[in-house]
Amino acid sequence: MEWRELECFLTLAEELHFGRTAERLYTSRARVSQNIQAFERRIGARLFDRTSRKVVLTAIGRRLSDELEAHHRAIVEAIEDAREAARGRGKPLRAGFSGPWCAELLNLAGDDLHTEHPGTFVDVREIHLSDPLGPLRAREVEVQLTEFPVSEPDLRTSAPLIAQERFLAVSTRHRFAERAAVTLEDLAGEEMIVFGDLMPAYQREHFFPHRTPEGRPIRHTHSVRYWQDAMSLVAAGRGVCLAGGDARRYYFRPDITYLPISDAPPIRYGLVWRLDAENARLLDFIAAVERLGGEGGGDPQP
Repeated sequence: MEWRELECFLTLAEELHFGRTAERLYTSRARVSQNIQAFERRIGARLFDRTSRKVVLTAIGRRLSDELEAHHRAIVEAIEDAREAARGRGKPLRAGFSGPWCAELLNLAGDDLHTEHPGTFVDVREIHLSDPLGPLRAREVEVQLTEFPVSEPDLRTSAPLIAQERFLAVSTRHRFAERAAVTLEDLAGEEMIVFGDLMPAYQREHFFPHRTPEGRPIRHTHSVRYWQDAMSLVAAGRGVCLAGGDARRYYFRPDITYLPISDAPPIRYGLVWRLDAENARLLDFIAAVERLGGEGGGDPQP
């Protein structure tokens, strides 16, 4: 069994897109296609149905992906543990973030934790909004700093640590572009860009409501996984997207305007972790993040 073929298969099974798979594996689309074809010959069956418009798993491919994913993750983690041991380091604590402003806070807390406990290191990685809780439950991270609300029986949360004013991202050619601000009622009739379909329903409605306060419909017409995909659609005038205030700094584009939503509640961020993952090291890190994040989520940033 070729390891590269296995990685290509599992990554493509997750992305269902040859270009993004190639980007994640730092290779070409042609090489991804070659590896998938070789893997299918090794299995003796087609694992993907491919057209010019989409890629989907076959029934055999879906079953194989489900059965291999946990084993693959365990092998990768075992190899990483061995590498860390060879460097004289312990297993790093893995912390997820949903936005760069969250990563900043996690990295600062990781530095503090390492100062207090020199053998402790924190690896920070991005969690996509399309599946905000999946990696945590899959044990890819031990804790994450993400958008609230989160209300799940198997997860524990901190108090809100970050609060940001809510903005609407629109094309500079949009009819709202010259305004100083918009209201939630202005979203009626707009085409809203949303993130995936794995977000809990209560959280999805909180961030991407289907109706205005007066009950007028807001259309959800594009579902994306990556923030840059959302921004490309906004810039092209194919929809609008809700965003936190720091998006203006981290995702500035000359063809996009960010407008404050005058009557929208702020977006709040806090820590989320699994109840069964609590240990002294994790709790020390959580305490460090909470110290740096302040109490009550602070004031939204204008």
